[in-house]
Amino acid sequence: MYVVEMHKCQNCGFPLEMRLFSVSSNIGPGKINCVKCGEAANTGRMEWADMSSSNKSRFWLITLLYIFMLGLLTGNFIDQAYQLWNKDPVIVNLRYEAMPFQIFAVVGGIVAVLLQIYRIRDSARRSRRNSHKLTMSEFMLGIQWNLQFKCLVFLLAIWTVATIKNAAS
Repeated sequence: MYVVEMHKCQNCGFPLEMRLFSVSSNIGPGKINCVKCGEAANTGRMEWADMSSSNKSRFWLITLLYIFMLGLLTGNFIDQAYQLWNKDPVIVNLRYEAMPFQIFAVVGGIVAVLLQIYRIRDSARRSRRNSHKLTMSEFMLGIQWNLQFKCLVFLLAIWTVATIKNAAS
């Protein structure tokens, strides 16, 4: 079961962010302009430069969780896609000993680290500019918002392609 927390614009109710299991590293602009109403909306986030030592420690603790979870999910989704692609008669979940699982679990963990480092650098860039106006492309394609959801959708897409290919053959 997934727990999803939806953050909405305080002015018009437009969804700004979805957090899986209500987990967030809380890095990002504190206010953004809503894509729908154009008014400033509070995000509950803060820039890296504004974070206290305890907030930065929380960020790194959440990052360790992201590394573990993205590694586990990536390894499992790609390994299942690999099994589907090869038309294995029984698809085994969480094959920790399988080489595809191990390789892609490590890849997923590395991607999580790189994404978090990028987010710190992007936060520092925004802090130097002293303001941030969210554009529609940043909202839809950026990695500061809905990153967990975007990673999950990407992994589901890979698994879906393998499932369709297996069913078509």
